[in-house]
Amino acid sequence: MLKMKNTIFILLTIFIISCSLSDAPGKTDTWKVYYMGGQSNMDGYGFNSELPESLNTTFENVMIFDGNRVNDAKNEGGQGKWSNLKPGHGYGFKTDGRSNYLSDRFGPELSFSSILSKEGTKIAIVKYCFGGTALFQGAGYGNWDPDFDGNNHYDNALSTIKNAYDVDDINGDGIKDKLIPSGIIWMQGEADAQHSQESADAYLFNLKRLMNLFRAALRQDDLPVIIGKINDSHMYPDGTPTQPYIETVHLAQGSFTKNNPTTPLLNRIRNDNIFYCCSIFTSAIAFPKNLGQNTLKDKKVFLLSGIGNPEHFEKTANENEFIIVGKKALRDHFIYNAEILSEIIEFAKSLKADCILTTEKDWVKIRKLNPKFSFAVLKIELKLVGENNLENFLEKHFNLDLSHSPSENNTNES
Repeated sequence: MLKMKNTIFILLTIFIISCSLSDAPGKTDTWKVYYMGGQSNMDGYGFNSELPESLNTTFENVMIFDGNRVNDAKNEGGQGKWSNLKPGHGYGFKTDGRSNYLSDRFGPELSFSSILSKEGTKIAIVKYCFGGTALFQGAGYGNWDPDFDGNNHYDNALSTIKNAYDVDDINGDGIKDKLIPSGIIWMQGEADAQHSQESADAYLFNLKRLMNLFRAALRQDDLPVIIGKINDSHMYPDGTPTQPYIETVHLAQGSFTKNNPTTPLLNRIRNDNIFYCCSIFTSAIAFPKNLGQNTLKDKKVFLLSGIGNPEHFEKTANENEFIIVGKKALRDHFIYNAEILSEIIEFAKSLKADCILTTEKDWVKIRKLNPKFSFAVLKIELKLVGENNLENFLEKHFNLDLSHSPSENNTNES
């Protein structure tokens, strides 16, 4: 199996060389390609309905090839179809290679592309990610280890890249396209920080190897890479940390970026003053009918979450003066079943809770179990702050000039 993987890898790199060096007669369009990968924070859980008008649109100068997400030992991963970028490439996105089936969620590709495409440059996003996955075999809900015996997310990412480069005319305008690898954006590490000290200790080696393999596949050894620093660990109610080995992973991420001059570390976003999405409570959606914020102020609520940052969820609830009688923070990407949910409901009832307040991410899974209790969902509005700082960050690390307005660029078109 390892020999087969190496063969696939070599064929992919040869193919990309031929695409990069071919000089077909006639006009060609040049697209800057960015690979976006990782786990759930790269996948994206924001609701399209909450997007501002500037992002809730179709990007004419941005194409995306979003590889079909399948877990370890399954086939058909990496299938996809080029299309203009629009909301819907977050959690729940599906494709069979012939048609794309957009979800009601979006990922970081929207704000990223919105900034980069301002100068009029044609941007092509190649995306493959899968929530809850690790670099270390045996950790998380799947792995990116190149030595895994069988198909895994590393193989699916390579298939995504190859399938994307197989297309000569990605926007279907009849003009041959030239795809120029321009950067990698990687957001992952929570599963390795959660699993064991062994998985955390191996993170630096695994990250180096994976990024170098992606660079080699894209035929550019100094390809810029942006690493997203994972969130700080938070405690379960019993005091157990959700990511007990996060400091080791943080050190690994810092060491990797320090020794790679083309690789910045996108630190905790608020601390670096680059940009951040702040969450603003707008309303609570109760099961099975809508409730306003004021209605919940008189209710006793039990907090339930299975996310990477439960502390922020609890902080938002506290700021809105809900009467909180108890809480339970489960591990990120927790998979609910009827038995566990029933136990949680009984516990909430024992605390005289009027309803259980949960997150939109959790409610997607909980509602399928048709719970026999009142639930409310914390509805969040996202606001992008510090957009100019984000532009400066991307200009510096991707060697871009984002100083021109779209109107200025349009006057230069021939």
